[in-house]
Amino acid sequence: MKKMILLAALASLLCMKSFAQPTLTAVNSNPVAGEMFVYHHLVFDNSVYSQLSVRGAGVTWDFSGVTETGADTDHVVSCGSTPNCGLFSGSNIALVKYFQPNIYAYLNANANSFTAVGSYMDTNNIQIFSDGYDFLHFPFTYLDYFSDSFSYTVQGVSSSIGFHVDTAESYGTLILPSGTFNNVLRIRSDRVQTDSDFTTHNTAISGNENYYWYAPNYHCFLFHYQTYGGNSSAAYTTISAATGVNEVTKTEQLQVFPNPNNGAFTIEFPAGNNEQAIISVTNAIGQKVKQLTTNTDKPLEVSLNEPAGLYFLIVKTSLASYSSKIILNR
Repeated sequence: MKKMILLAALASLLCMKSFAQPTLTAVNSNPVAGEMFVYHHLVFDNSVYSQLSVRGAGVTWDFSGVTETGADTDHVVSCGSTPNCGLFSGSNIALVKYFQPNIYAYLNANANSFTAVGSYMDTNNIQIFSDGYDFLHFPFTYLDYFSDSFSYTVQGVSSSIGFHVDTAESYGTLILPSGTFNNVLRIRSDRVQTDSDFTTHNTAISGNENYYWYAPNYHCFLFHYQTYGGNSSAAYTTISAATGVNEVTKTEQLQVFPNPNNGAFTIEFPAGNNEQAIISVTNAIGQKVKQLTTNTDKPLEVSLNEPAGLYFLIVKTSLASYSSKIILNR
């Protein structure tokens, strides 16, 4: 009888552990230079929409049946390593687009918040916040909330001011195509902003609803849904080189040859591995152009019938993720 009681108590503790109330802090949530975030954009259908109404404590969101339409990638770098850091006062970290390395998002990651400072596309498209946009406040846990005002200008083009309220309204387990994540906190963010166009002198007011799924030790949202201007979008994120994440990008161990090539190339996997791999190739705007499944015990010959340009190869196994650039010359 005592054994039965102990087993029941142990089972209860395990259940409590599975649905522990997560707390986001600067240490376990702010991005770190060297990390890479791959955003997998999704078809917005019932596999996404049906999960948005799931809320509360200890719930489960199942996005395992979603359909991916493409991907794009951000690298995390120090502000000082970028050519335009001096324009963005207060920034200590930046995100750079993998396919468009001239585009930067500048941020401030500190003990109290994670805040947008501005962005740079070119000399005619520089966004600078006079009042930064706070994505997160720390510490942040279930039923916490904060409100934040923001304002920015896009050089010579427009200005925007706004306000948003963010609430940690749910926590539980998140099921994605990339795996299952426990102790995930969902944050709802409701935003209103006014945009003024310097050229047309028009003013527009818009509303935006966002949901972010975060978990401690994953330094980016794991899933994101938003509505804006009557449109909806969703994406999940895979994170490389983050503390507590098993997925590691290993470009130095993945051989692609010849490279550049005319569309025919060979992928040689790291020695000593024999497991199933999913291979995806995306173009420079994140559209998936090819997907294959293979075993990693022998080289794979690939034929890509696409226009000349830059492509991104991602190889995923149960243990790791590998990536490489491919250049097609026709």
